[in-house]
Amino acid sequence: SYNHNNYNNHNNKFDCLPIIWLNADILQGPNGFVSRFNPIEFVQTCKNNFPHYVLSLGWTSKFIEKSQYNREQIEQMIEICERFELENVTFPIRASFTRDSWSNLQLLIPSNKPNWTLTIWKGPENYSNEDLNWFKNELNPNRIYLDID
Repeated sequence: SYNHNNYNNHNNKFDCLPIIWLNADILQGPNGFVSRFNPIEFVQTCKNNFPHYVLSLGWTSKFIEKSQYNREQIEQMIEICERFELENVTFPIRASFTRDSWSNLQLLIPSNKPNWTLTIWKGPENYSNEDLNWFKNELNPNRIYLDID
């Protein structure tokens, strides 16, 4: 299978292509609105038309201090990914919710799914230097992308 973490290995014709991510907030997340996307239709369309692309499947969210991704939101996403047997997926996670949600977020990167990753992104709100140090020191760099400044 195509490993988006190691695309320099040219074992098949897709390994030399640039990595393309198809992103949508398919589920309602912390303080978020109902998604404009039907999650099943989005994933099915992507899988049928772009089988070698990485899906970036997220949640709508709005910053309110001390918010977090709850277990139900995480399990709903896992259920969709398992239903479609997704191998290459990243889950965009709002940076300000990461630490308080970590016990739930870890469910998204199980050892038996090596190409499931998290992309931690920064919204307009600030996060502390303590959070930044935690991202860099505590998270596995092979399973986490940081989209922060």
